Amino acid sequence: MKAGLLFFLCVFSIGSHAVIKRHDVPAENYLLNDAPEYLIDLPHEGHGVLIHEQWVVTVAHTIFYDYRGKELKIGLNHYQIENVFIHPEFKKPSKSLLSGDLAPLMSFLKARSDIALIKLSSPVSNVQPVSLYKNTNEAGKVITVFGKGATGDGLKGEVLETKSSNSKMG
Repeated sequence: MKAGLLFFLCVFSIGSHAVIKRHDVPAENYLLNDAPEYLIDLPHEGHGVLIHEQWVVTVAHTIFYDYRGKELKIGLNHYQIENVFIHPEFKKPSKSLLSGDLAPLMSFLKARSDIALIKLSSPVSNVQPVSLYKNTNEAGKVITVFGKGATGDGLKGEVLETKSSNSKMG
């Protein structure tokens, strides 16, 4: 099921910087051999989703500097970034939230507008954008969320050594 809307709501509303796995499920169960072509690697770190022939959506916390003029590899071709639009209400957490009790940080992450749009200078011609989910019967359905980044579980937390891994998770 290509539940594009649910994909965006799940991926872009979560403030985690890690792919969280269950401690009782083998790690290899989370690895994909082939991620969808519409899952796009960004220049520095992170990824986005091709949602239209000229637009990629991502979380704002993966935009580390001015990406204008940088290239994204989409399918077999490279496309130049024309502009990046970060939600005007996006805020980075203060250093005080990054240590001690994590409850205030979790509240902060849930409340921020962590979304950005990347406009490409030319339309993508070799990859289909993700399909937009237009139905209203999503309650109780199983979805697949794709991500990339450090992995961890609820027992040990984030494993920083896995952050630079190029494997995509499903």
